[in-house]
Amino acid sequence: MILSNKDIIEAMETTHDLVIKGPTGNDQIKDGAAQDDFVLESMGFGLRINKIRSYRTGDWIKWPADRKYVLQPGELVVVETYEHLALSRKLAATLHARARKSLMGEIGISTTIHPGWPGGSLSTKQPAPLWIAITNYGPGPIILEQRGEPVCRVLLHEMKSEPSIDAPMQNVVFGDADRSFEDIQIGIKQQSLLQKRGGRAALVGIIVALVVAVTLIVPEPLRAPLSSVLAGLAGVFLTYLLTK
Repeated sequence: MILSNKDIIEAMETTHDLVIKGPTGNDQIKDGAAQDDFVLESMGFGLRINKIRSYRTGDWIKWPADRKYVLQPGELVVVETYEHLALSRKLAATLHARARKSLMGEIGISTTIHPGWPGGSLSTKQPAPLWIAITNYGPGPIILEQRGEPVCRVLLHEMKSEPSIDAPMQNVVFGDADRSFEDIQIGIKQQSLLQKRGGRAALVGIIVALVVAVTLIVPEPLRAPLSSVLAGLAGVFLTYLLTK
């Protein structure tokens, strides 16, 4: 069953199966009313951006004075949500793209939030933000705004029964975000190195083919000394390509 706006308020204020707070610990729903521009919808609620991180460099992106970031076509960033969530083991959630954002070319990776997020007892654990990868697949730039229009929608689902298996929690929670991005950067560097070496290997094949072709075209008296010279130069060049 998907929770309606009334069910969400009940889960927060009556059954206490759900916690939604801002990064400073302020409640996003209080006495049945949305707080701090929180976007509560007929079924689910919106997630807004708090921070942006470059996927390629892993660096935090500093917000301009107007709190708007221009996401260029083809650019990928990872955003930390303004809303911090905690779920009991009776609830699960799914993240969905918003139609207007998708039509503009903004694509966020859909995912699930396991029951019990982010781990521990609901009465003692701290709500955690979510990390969402956003890519601009459109032809033009897209504006991302801090605490502006939601970038995705959360739908809450009531579990028929509590799970007997604890879901592994993502290591981007509880201070391990830097380590996660270091792993991403290592992977990107390794992929780039493999691509460079693949291109160099193709260039090596071309050079060898040219040396063979030249030596076959040159008249016989000059073929042997020229082949030796070209082979020596090719060897030096190939060694440089394969070791850099």
